[in-house]
Order: sequence, then C-alpha cells, then structure tokens
Amino acid sequence: MAPALLKNSGIEHGSTGAYSQGPRGGEEMTSSATTADLFETEVVEARLVSAKFRLAIEGAKLHLRALYFGRQAATLAEAVIKRLADANNAGAFDSWPDDEFNGLLDDMQKLHAIMSYGILTAQRTGLHAKPLHRQNVARLQSQVERLGDLIETFRLGLNPTFNELVGDAVGKLKASG
Repeated sequence: MAPALLKNSGIEHGSTGAYSQGPRGGEEMTSSATTADLFETEVVEARLVSAKFRLAIEGAKLHLRALYFGRQAATLAEAVIKRLADANNAGAFDSWPDDEFNGLLDDMQKLHAIMSYGILTAQRTGLHAKPLHRQNVARLQSQVERLGDLIETFRLGLNPTFNELVGDAVGKLKASG
C-alpha cells in the first residue's frame, strides 16, 4: 500500500523500512503485513476459482442468445401445436381452406428457421462439440430435419401441379397392373 493511503491508518512507518518502535510498531506491524498477505492470497485464489468456473461453463455466453431464440421457438411451437390440436379435435383438419393451411405452414417454416439458426450458431461456435450440449444439439438437429420434411410434404400436397402429376402416375400404374 502506498504511504499516502496509510497516513491515517495508525501504523507508524520508519524511514529505513525497518519495523517501527513505539506504541504501534513491532509485532503489530508484522500482523498487519500478514493480514495484507492473506488478503492478497484470497484475492488470487478467488481469481483462480473464477477462471476455472468460466472454463467449466465455456459457451455460457451463448445461453442468453439461446434463451431468446428458444423462447421464440417455444412460443411459435405452442401456437402451431394448438392450431393443429384444435383442428384435429374439431375434425376440421381435412376441411381447412388452403389459405388457413398455408398460414399454418408459414408458422411452421418460421419455427424451422429459428431452430435451424440455433443449430447453425451451435455449430459455428463449437457448442455442438461440448459434452454437455452434444446430445441436445444432435437431437434438435434431427427434429429440425423432420420438421423440414413435414413442411415439404405438406407444401407438395397443396401444389396442384404436383397433385396432378401424382394422380397421373397413380392412374398409369393402375392401368398397367
């Protein structure tokens, strides 16, 4: 500590650097130095623990971003699932107009985009290779691929040209078999 900071501390400082004699020197000075050394040791240990903790949770700075996109995905997934469940429970799924079905597919496409971005971010930052996240990222990637396949299937089902093509192919197969 600088002498200016110690001026009002009650500890006398000799000009030679030796222990001061008098009412506040000697042993008391040694105990003050020991206390400062212990404090410095505790600070160093705290920094070491902090560094080890940061290494242990490497990738955690992404958790905030993942939380944001995760909440977006969860909210959108809830809306899509509710619409599908309501239509299924009412038996109206097959009678939905194409506009309503396209709206549902648009929401599913948004969900797919958010989840794909999350996977891409995990891969770009190396989070997918961390033991703590590896299995979750792989499972999420599998589910995103399934969602993409489902969206593609539904979109093809709404495409009149594709439906006509499939109908012609089925008709030719029936005629030949």
